Amino acid sequence: MTTKCRILLVSIVPPRNDYGVRIVMHRTFVERSPFELHVASNADFANDLLVHTPLRLPRPLHRLRKSRFGPRLAAWLTDYENFVWPLTTNTALETAVETFKPDVILMLAECGLCHGARKTAQRHGLPLAGLFLDWFPVMKGHFGHKFTQSALSRRYRELYSACDLAFCTSDGMQEVLGPHPNSHVIYPMPGRHSVPEKPWPSSTGKFHLVYVGSVQNFYGRMVCALIEKMETDEGLRDHRGRSRRRLAGGTS
Repeated sequence: MTTKCRILLVSIVPPRNDYGVRIVMHRTFVERSPFELHVASNADFANDLLVHTPLRLPRPLHRLRKSRFGPRLAAWLTDYENFVWPLTTNTALETAVETFKPDVILMLAECGLCHGARKTAQRHGLPLAGLFLDWFPVMKGHFGHKFTQSALSRRYRELYSACDLAFCTSDGMQEVLGPHPNSHVIYPMPGRHSVPEKPWPSSTGKFHLVYVGSVQNFYGRMVCALIEKMETDEGLRDHRGRSRRRLAGGTS
């Protein structure tokens, strides 16, 4: 009997079968179940999350964030979460390492929690693997004050170099992050569901495009550029009639 590798996943968002980085982790670590998985996360946006070890800011700061003053102090609290919190020893994470006894610590590379995971791996002499699935340092909600973005981006690159194993969301991400002796690209992974076969071309003779994903910031601009291209592409217009589009998007 082959023993499964024991992975401690430290992530601001746990695996979940919906969209974004959550669905990537769900399909990789939950749906196919190739590993013994323990999830440590500070996420608290739903009640049915796959979180074995909740991670929280110090109680006074956690309560302040949830109070009516939270929005006014959001930038300062996020700066604390990104720059100060990772320097402290997280008792809950330490306990998870001691009880679960992972073979490797895997973290979602972002701006704050991942750096605490890196220090935990160093303290316990464990290999560190990283998921580089988005450039979080420039994403709203993941940085505090805007002037910290350059420092966060620099640390993001340093984190990539420090990983024993790194996974990138695309060839472009891998290229931007630079050379690494053990970096790999995670290509799109289908879910375990089937789509009924339909005749092609469609009965209407129109080309159909369905996009499901984020339409925030540059994602939205890319979708708009694609729509404009489809409207002017003579091949699509002449051979399939006027194209039809259907969008379903989120902002996170």
